[in-house]
Amino acid sequence: MNDLINKQNETEILKIVKNNQRNFDYNKKKIEQILLKERGFIVNIDKNDSIVLLISGGLDSVITLSYIIEKFGVNVYPLFIKRGARAEKKELESTQYYINFYKEKYGDRVKDLFILNDEDIPAKQLKNDFPKERMKAIGHPLRNSTLQNYAVMYATYVNSKYNESVRTILTGSVGDDTTCPELSILSLRSQTLNVCINLGDWNWQITSPLIDLELTDKVIFKKDLILWAKEKKIPLSKTRTCVSDSDIADGTCSECKRRLKVFRELGLKDEVEYLTDKNF
Repeated sequence: MNDLINKQNETEILKIVKNNQRNFDYNKKKIEQILLKERGFIVNIDKNDSIVLLISGGLDSVITLSYIIEKFGVNVYPLFIKRGARAEKKELESTQYYINFYKEKYGDRVKDLFILNDEDIPAKQLKNDFPKERMKAIGHPLRNSTLQNYAVMYATYVNSKYNESVRTILTGSVGDDTTCPELSILSLRSQTLNVCINLGDWNWQITSPLIDLELTDKVIFKKDLILWAKEKKIPLSKTRTCVSDSDIADGTCSECKRRLKVFRELGLKDEVEYLTDKNF
């Protein structure tokens, strides 16, 4: 894995990552066999379960909140973690807007937003010298798994404070996230195993209902979420995908480009305002 921390170009990094995932299905199956042996199920969500959802204000996690309530009938404890992102202010504004929107739509199913004021994840002392091409290709190392671990800590807090029994952490990973190993179902299974072992409790589960075929008939992509939002009359103008620190999405960062590409493929106009329209 030393190759991944060298300053290679994005294409080379993605090739290395793909090669290191060659036993993906085999490794996932092995972890699932352990879970089945220890608790009799891989993933299970019942109606009226209480869950923690990691929400960032982005399109995927915002729509996921509606999806899990409609599909599973769960009660949602939304968690926003301040992680030192450049767009954090706008991400939080977006998250707060949609929590209020969903409280009106779903009532007590949506609990108050909890904002965790943490230091930068990863720490700024380290992040500033990470190879930029690596971050473009597959993101910050272990950022997502660190956020998931914080979500487990928050669930433990919720259980104590509100006499709940939360053991489920959900993310908004979609089928489009194939280049980032941390967003894959294998990573989520691995996180589940890690938490169960380290807490001595086999009831914990960390997954995305959008890519977990134990919970959905097919993998859900960003385009599917956009169509879901239109069907459910969820406005998307306040979602924040852009990673820049500008008040208005720049339209040129990699995240903006990916988002705009999906809207183009669907033949729809994005409701978000952009500084430049050259990618429309």
